[in-house]
Amino acid sequence: QAPGTAPGWRHAICGLVFLIVVVCYADRTNIGIVLAQTELPGIPREEKGSILSAFFSGYFCTQLLGGYLARRLGSKPTLLLAAGVWTLFDVLTPFAARLGLSPLIAARIGMGLGEGMMFPTQHCLSSYWVPSHERAFLITFMTSGQDLGSVLANVISPRLVELGVWCVFSFWGGLAVLWLLAYLALGASAPEVHTRCKRSGEALWIQQHRGCGDFNDRQLSESPLPRRLLSEPCIWGIFAGHVG
Repeated sequence: QAPGTAPGWRHAICGLVFLIVVVCYADRTNIGIVLAQTELPGIPREEKGSILSAFFSGYFCTQLLGGYLARRLGSKPTLLLAAGVWTLFDVLTPFAARLGLSPLIAARIGMGLGEGMMFPTQHCLSSYWVPSHERAFLITFMTSGQDLGSVLANVISPRLVELGVWCVFSFWGGLAVLWLLAYLALGASAPEVHTRCKRSGEALWIQQHRGCGDFNDRQLSESPLPRRLLSEPCIWGIFAGHVG
């Protein structure tokens, strides 16, 4: 079969991204479930708002960084870095809570720093892996992991809380570690650097249909600050819409 008429490595890569998006959104949802069902020793009830908002302090800071690293180093190492960072801080959450409010807030900020790189990296990956005519479907598919992750967390995590707070973070952290191993073995930043994808002929077909240059010819000297985009009114319109 021709590469464009059958499921291929691009679908496997997008499936892996979908799975880590599921874990990503479950992880950010879990702290709210834990705080709603139980009390963390030494953490005042009135500080729950500070704990929940601390995540977004970190999340805001690594959006541009994630996109820059993905363009410069490739989406694979950046995605592994992002998932590794947020998983580490997520698993440490119950231990940080035992040390007090400040360590817990620091852990939540650290988790946000990792997750902040997730979606910029996903879009960089899509530019290389997804053909133009499949972009709407496959990007929507990957992003839909947000909704499934939130749903699964609200179904599974309340039951895990009954076994112990540490069970919630250990369970989802364990899934993230399994994903890291799978993506380390199967993932690649672009089809032209994926050995099995090249061997099947799919890499060449994707390159011809994606509207993006060769991964090995990317500009390594580009600025981390996207000045051209920041000068576009439509970008600020999108930004304002998200704030609203």
